[in-house]
Order: sequence, then C-alpha cells, then structure tokens
Amino acid sequence: MLRGESTPGLQTSYEDVPVAQWDLIADGKYPLSAIYDAILNSEGALANAIADTGGHPFRDYLLSFTATMTSGDVLPSVDSDSNPIIGIFGSVFDATELTKVCTEQPLEVIRRWQAMRSYLKLEYYYYKLAGNQILHTRDAAIMQCCIYNRNAQLVALEANNDMLLPDSLTAALVAGALAFLGIDGSYRAMFDAATSAIRSGLTSAAGVAMPSPTMIEAVST
Repeated sequence: MLRGESTPGLQTSYEDVPVAQWDLIADGKYPLSAIYDAILNSEGALANAIADTGGHPFRDYLLSFTATMTSGDVLPSVDSDSNPIIGIFGSVFDATELTKVCTEQPLEVIRRWQAMRSYLKLEYYYYKLAGNQILHTRDAAIMQCCIYNRNAQLVALEANNDMLLPDSLTAALVAGALAFLGIDGSYRAMFDAATSAIRSGLTSAAGVAMPSPTMIEAVST
C-alpha cells in the first residue's frame, strides 16, 4: 500500500514520520484513518485482556491510581487524571500512607468496625467491594487500576511513539489489526489465541507467530 515507483521511493514512504495519507497509494483499499482504527482496536482489546486478568505482570504497562475515596463511595470509571479505567481493580492503599496496603475482609467485619470505631484503639486497614461501592476502614483510600485512553493512544500512534504494550505482543497486535481490517487469513484466530493466552496468565504469545511466506525454489531452464 506504500506509494513509490521504485525501491528508493518505497523507502521514503516507509521512513516518513509520522506516516501521512500521501505515503499510501491512491487506489489502496484502506485510508490511513482505517488503519489507525484497526491498530487501536487491536491494542485496546489486548489491553482489556490484560486488565481483566488479576496479577498479570503486563498490568504494570497500564497501571494507574484512582482519586481518593471515602468509605461508601461509588467505584470510579476514570483514574485520578480522568483516563478511562478498564478491567478489574488492584490493591487498595491508605491515601495518606501509600505503604499501608488494605486487606479484603467480609462485609460484616467492615460494618462491625464502623459501629465500634469510636471505641477502637488500633488502626485497621480493611476494605470490601460491595456492588458498585468501596467500603473501608481508613479516612480515605486509593486503588490501583488499569487505564486505556484511546484518544491519547491515537496521538501517540500519529507521533510514531513507542508501543504501549510489551514487544512480545507485537505479532498479536499486528494480527489483530489485520483481522479488524478484514484481511483474508487466519489472523482472527491468531488474535483470539493471543487474548486467550493473556487471560490464562501467559506473558507472551509464542504460538501466535505471523505466518511465514512460502519460499519457491528458483528453477533454471
């Protein structure tokens, strides 16, 4: 799809940063915006698979924190910088002592603490997620979370910034983008295998390699 009548011309289009619509052939099947959308759809789906998997090491690539919450607050949909939260929440911390991690306890324990708070001398670091609320025993708490901001990623993509996710997911991301573009091949199956592997806790998609071209031996006549 790159514009260029010769190898040097193709190289110029290939190295153009950021890539522009002019770099693509005039009669190509996909406008640049569609390619960007496919890449972001793939990246977002991989990010959601990671964010849905508690304890996955790739969550660090998406890690953020909520704003401070008092007990009884509704769980937020955005982090402290207004980025959309995806997946499951992580650890809960005291908002003023970030080294203090709260442990999950049954709702009855939290209710009992609330009823007896004025009589208790010890500090308790407990929390419980109840429906769409967080209940805890601190003055204020914050939670780890994963975020994915599609608009920010579009800006990063257009600026040719580094990949958001680890390099081991490059093949999976490309397979997903090709699948979202509707290009013929087994790309959808490869992408689905990659997201399933992530959800099972794997940190690479080694079995989701892009297909190699078939090599044809030259025949002399």
